[in-house]
This record gives sequence, structure tokens and C-alpha cells, in this order.
Amino acid sequence: MRPLLRCLALIRMLLAGAAALGATAGRAEAAFTFTFQQQGADVVATGNGSIDLAGLTLIGEDVLNDSGVSAANALAGVAGAVAAYGKITGPASFGSGGHVVASMGGGDAVAVNGADGFLGVPVGYVSGSALSSSMEFAGQTFASMGLTPGTYAWTWGSGIDADSFTVEIGPAVPEPASALSVGVGLIGLAAMRRRRGKPGLLLPSNV
Repeated sequence: MRPLLRCLALIRMLLAGAAALGATAGRAEAAFTFTFQQQGADVVATGNGSIDLAGLTLIGEDVLNDSGVSAANALAGVAGAVAAYGKITGPASFGSGGHVVASMGGGDAVAVNGADGFLGVPVGYVSGSALSSSMEFAGQTFASMGLTPGTYAWTWGSGIDADSFTVEIGPAVPEPASALSVGVGLIGLAAMRRRRGKPGLLLPSNV
């Protein structure tokens, strides 16, 4: 009987370990990525993913009147009302460019300000839910916007609550104008906002 008892105990241990791994996998970290690409004569940015708010500190609410970027401040965001959170760590810039307003922007209001360690999500956002955003910079290039190609990531939290926000710049992707217009329509650019607003919690004071 003793060998049988040892076997049953081993099986119970293996099952318990599998259950723990399953629970961890079920709570895998979220992640959001903004990808900037040169498409023909324009720069197009698409953002997708989700954000785990655990480990962040709510600072307040703000309204971003413009969609755009400021490479020198590691800032990228889509216009709208956002809840601003602090305690992210990462690069303070992703190029030397100043504030550039997008010609079109739509989808969820999401923003990062790496220089000041802020992150913005839509007001009322439920942690871990899906986000989708987009911007287009007509007639621009990485060089004209002062964007340095590369991968830039900001992180926060620990363990199962560890999460990240990434900005990927490049490479250039040639694309027919017709295909670009269809892709832009699918991600909700009808909700574009083009007004120039005052700097707020997520915008640096020098833009």
C-alpha cells in the first residue's frame, strides 16, 4: 500500500502544480503597443492591446484636444478624455522632434508621457479591457517628425501585475493609398479630433 499512497500523493502534487500554472496563465500580463510606420508619403500609427492598472497611481483626469506625438518628451496620444496614472518607468524620449499634431486620430483615448512617467487611459476604463487607437500624419516622415526608429518600452507593477506600454517606430512599409484608406476606416478614424489644446497632465509644458 505504501507505494500506492506515494503514487497518489505525487499525482496530487502534479495536479496542484498544473492548477497553479493554469491560474497564472489565465492572468497573464496585459500589454499595449503603439506601432509607427512609414506608409507611402505618410506616417501611420496603430495602437492595440490592453492595460493592467494595478501598480499605477491615479493622478487625475485630463482632456487631450489633439492626437499627436512629441518625440523629445516620449509623448504619444490620441485625443479624448483620459484618466492619468503615474509610476511608469522607461525612456524619456524616442527622438529629437517637437510636438506634431496628427492630421487624423481616432479610437480609444490612450497616451504615454515617458518624460514625466505618466500614462493615460479612457476615463472609466476597466483594467485589462481591449483598447484600439490610431493616428495618421499626412505628408510626414520619421525624419520630419524627429522620430528615431526603434522599440521603446515603459513598465510598471510586478509579478502577475507586471505590465508594459511600448512604442515601436519603423520600419517603412510601402502601401497602396486604397489599402491604407480601408485600414484607416476600419480602426475608427471617423471619430477624429484636430483641435489644438492647452497642455495638461499628459502634455509637457513646453509644447
